[in-house]
Amino acid sequence: MTLYSFINNYLEPTGYFIYFIALWLYARRYNETHITALLAYCFLTFVVMLVASIMVKHSANDNIWLYNIHAFLTIVFLGYYFRRLFHSRVKTRVVTLLCSLIVLYLLVKNIVLQDYQLFDSMGYSLVSAAIVFFVLMYFHQLLNNVTDQNIFRNFNFWLASGYLIYFAGSFIIFLSYYYLTTQILATYTSQEKVALQAAFEKEILEAQLDMQEQTLKNIAQEIHDNIGQTLSLAKLNLNTIRPEKENAPEKIATTKELVSKAIADLRTLSKTLHTEAVLSVGLAEAIAMELQMIQKAGVFETVFRVIGIAAPLDPQKELILFRAVQEALNNAIKHSEATQIIVKLRYAPQELQVMVTDNGKGFEMAGSNPSEGSGMRNMRNRAKLIGGTLQVDGSRGGTEIRLTLPIIAA
Repeated sequence: MTLYSFINNYLEPTGYFIYFIALWLYARRYNETHITALLAYCFLTFVVMLVASIMVKHSANDNIWLYNIHAFLTIVFLGYYFRRLFHSRVKTRVVTLLCSLIVLYLLVKNIVLQDYQLFDSMGYSLVSAAIVFFVLMYFHQLLNNVTDQNIFRNFNFWLASGYLIYFAGSFIIFLSYYYLTTQILATYTSQEKVALQAAFEKEILEAQLDMQEQTLKNIAQEIHDNIGQTLSLAKLNLNTIRPEKENAPEKIATTKELVSKAIADLRTLSKTLHTEAVLSVGLAEAIAMELQMIQKAGVFETVFRVIGIAAPLDPQKELILFRAVQEALNNAIKHSEATQIIVKLRYAPQELQVMVTDNGKGFEMAGSNPSEGSGMRNMRNRAKLIGGTLQVDGSRGGTEIRLTLPIIAA
C-alpha cells in the first residue's frame, strides 16, 4: 500500500485512533474521569470510519449511512461532555434540549423517512452549529468565573478551542454543500422534467403516427378482404336477378342484407380512421375493436376479458398504452405461430394490468432476460415513459406480456 493510498483511504480512522490514544494517556496520567464520553466518542468514531473506509476500498457505494451514524454519535457524546462541564442549570437544560431536538431530527430523517443512503449535510450542519454554540457557552462560563488559575492551563479550554475551530469550519463546509447540492438538484430536476416532457410528447406523436399507419393497413385489408367481397357478392346478385324468375325477391333480399353488412362494416371502419376516435370509446372498447379485426382474418381466435371496475386514465397515457398493446398483438401475429390470442384488462384499486397471452411457440431465454427485438424494446420504453413496468414470460409454452401501470385518475 502506497502512502497516497493509505492517506486517501484511512486518514480519518487513523486520526480518530491517534485522538483516542492521546485522550486515554491524558486521562490515565491525570486521573481525569470527565472525558470518558470523549474516549467513547473517539473509539466508536474510529470503528465507524474504519468500516466506511474498508467498504470504499472494496468498491462498496452504500457506506453513506455510516457517516450519518457518525453525526448521531457526535451530538450524543459531545453534548454529554459539554453538559457535564456546565455549572448552570439553564445551560445544561439548553444542551439537553438542543441535543434532543437534533437526535429526533436524525432519527426521523434516517429511520422514519429512510433517507440513510443519502448524505445528510443538513444534519451535519445542525450538529456542527450546536457544538459551536456549546463551546461559546463554555467560554462564557469561564469568563464569568475567572480565578487566579491561568485559563490557558485549563485542558478543557484548549479542547473546546479545538472543537470551535473544527466545527465552525465544518458548519460552513456542510452548509455550503447543502446549499450547492440543493441548487444543483433543483436545476437537474428542472432539466430532467423538461427532457421527460419532450420525450413524452415525442412518444405521443410517434404513437399517433404508428397508429395511423397501422389503422390504414387494417382499413386497406378490411376493404379488400371483407367489404370489397361483400359488395362484389351484392353486385353479382344484382346482375343475376331476372324479374320473371321466382327467386328474384329472395336475391333482392340477399342483396339488401349484403349492402347493410357493408354499411355496418364501413361504420366500424370509420371509428378507426384516427386516434382520437379510437380512444374516445375507451381503452377496453378500442382493444376489443382491434381484436375483432384480427378475428375477422380467420387465422386467430381472440378472447378479451375485463376484470374489475374500469378506472379512467390520462388520455395521453391511454394512447401510449393502447399503442403498446397493438405492438404486443403485432408481435403475436408475426412471430408466435399461435392460434389463440387472449387479452385481459385487470383493474385493481391502485393499478391496471394489461396481459397479452398467446399459445404459440414462446421463445428461448437469454440469461435472466429474453432476447428482445425492436418491438419489445419499444413496449418496454413506452411502459417506462408512462410510469409502468413490462414483464415478459415466454418459457412455459406461448408468450405472456404483462404491462402494469399505476392508476392515477385523469
